[in-house]
Amino acid sequence: MSKCEKILKVIAPFGAVILLLVIWLNYPSGENEMISFESTQTINMGKAPAWEKLQDLTLAHHYVPGIIKTEITSDNTTGLDASRRVYQSAARYLNETVIEWNEGSGFLLHLYKDNGTAPFPFKYAEFRYQLEDAPDGKASIKVLLSFQMAGGRLGQWFSGLLAKEFQRRTDDVAKNLKDYYESLQP
Repeated sequence: MSKCEKILKVIAPFGAVILLLVIWLNYPSGENEMISFESTQTINMGKAPAWEKLQDLTLAHHYVPGIIKTEITSDNTTGLDASRRVYQSAARYLNETVIEWNEGSGFLLHLYKDNGTAPFPFKYAEFRYQLEDAPDGKASIKVLLSFQMAGGRLGQWFSGLLAKEFQRRTDDVAKNLKDYYESLQP
């Protein structure tokens, strides 16, 4: 038996185990489960004035970290099916379309690339903005990032590794939105 054949005989069982592990990790187990991260802030203004700002879909770059520009891409600028493009650089952007509109209180955005697929590492992604009345005439803003991970079990494992980062980014959006809205008050 040649040296090469001896090496192959030793590593062949490991290759099969590695192949089975890769198949198992990518098997779509629980892949359709939505994972969510939520953050809430109390804004020092009433719900109605907060809604006036929130429904303006052109303002995202003022409170979403990493977004430098917001552009409306649909004929309608508010309401169901209104769409915008949020830019992370001059050439890198993400599309967002309103898929649920609750007049006076909030909306849900579907996040996707030009080809209609979710941005990496997601299979599907959405972001909700929700206003509620808070004590003392203030408003409460809740933001909710929800997604399905791509990649089966490997994607689920990956989302666990990134959980703190997803929560931090969701917290940052809520805090920045509060700060931006309050800075606009007379």
